[in-house]
Amino acid sequence: MTSNQSARPLALLAAILAALSLSGCGDREAEEAKRTEEALIKGFTQVADEFNAKGPTMMDEHTRLDSTKVGPGARISYFYSLPKYASADFADMDFLAEVSPEIKKGTCNDADIKKTLEQGATYSFIYSGNDGVEIARLDLTQDVCAQP
Repeated sequence: MTSNQSARPLALLAAILAALSLSGCGDREAEEAKRTEEALIKGFTQVADEFNAKGPTMMDEHTRLDSTKVGPGARISYFYSLPKYASADFADMDFLAEVSPEIKKGTCNDADIKKTLEQGATYSFIYSGNDGVEIARLDLTQDVCAQP
């Protein structure tokens, strides 16, 4: 066996070992991502349980937080209603354009929320009129928060 012939199996073995170790890294990364998502879901569930235990809460004179929900995945959704207004009252305006800058600013600039966004969390804000019809929905992710 020449040195080239003996080097081939070693090179092949090295390539196989490198591929196996890389696939192990992928498994570790996948496990870490799964643990992170599970931790986010657990934290979101605690927050949602606290809000939901209080029942509907007026946030200001026009907006009521009715409930929160976790999922799918690392997402927490806040369901708001506008008790003094029907969805038709917003037909001639872009409600989302009106409220999203303030929601985005308050959410994306919060240090604790920013950490969860970096870990893959999504925050959803859903607004409905007093007739139960959805008016607007805003989903905030790290990418959305990075946009001006």
